[in-house]
Amino acid sequence: EKWKARIPRAQDAKPFSDLKEEWNDFEEKAELLIRYGVKACSFTFGLPPEETAEKLKKSGCFLFGTATTPEEAKVFEERGMDAVILQGIEAGGHRGSFLPVKGEPALGLMALIPQAKDALNIPVIAAGGIFDRRGVQAARCLGADGVQVGTPFLLCEESSASPAYQKAIAESKGADTRLTTLFSGKQARGIVNQFMKTYEADEGNTLPYPLHNTLTKPMRGHAAQSGDAEYMSLWAGQSAAKLEGPTDVRTVLDRLCES
Repeated sequence: EKWKARIPRAQDAKPFSDLKEEWNDFEEKAELLIRYGVKACSFTFGLPPEETAEKLKKSGCFLFGTATTPEEAKVFEERGMDAVILQGIEAGGHRGSFLPVKGEPALGLMALIPQAKDALNIPVIAAGGIFDRRGVQAARCLGADGVQVGTPFLLCEESSASPAYQKAIAESKGADTRLTTLFSGKQARGIVNQFMKTYEADEGNTLPYPLHNTLTKPMRGHAAQSGDAEYMSLWAGQSAAKLEGPTDVRTVLDRLCES
């Protein structure tokens, strides 16, 4: 109730769903993947149920899991994933962390890739802060079998990102991103804006995901419609400052693949 009173437009939020509803929704989506013969599926925030993973694999679906530590990567391999996405601390958007650690699940790709590669028998995909061929080559030198790229594509003309979101990325500087739980209740990296500044002292008091996410959804939706970047979740990786827009998918791919 305290957060409802503080977050703009939180009174318009839908009722919280319960755990049963969440899992029913998850299984319905898995059935859709099987029904329509989807060839690849990527999991974040933890392991898919063993039964679900087996059904998807039997249908011919190639499975990825997102890990932030070598231990998480190994658990994904044991669950039957065909490849593991190694999410470095540089990555934009939500963190995929799900296992407890002694310190912080905040490994950069330079430390994460070799550790995970040496522990696994399946391909590893590097994700976080990669925006041109130098990042691709560095990841490959460290042992990655491929890379996953996100933020650079947000500035493409093919992207559905709002103009305000794209402008915030294009104008960002080197240290303009940080991790926050204020938008969803789960750590995610984005460009610092007014909402993050206003409630920075309350980072440790957010509701668990997805409850906090439900309360901020009306605010984020209204901000996107009105072009107000100060109250949107501006997810972006640490290399956002190196990006200039507008661009297109072909140009981004050429930049990643040039020799």
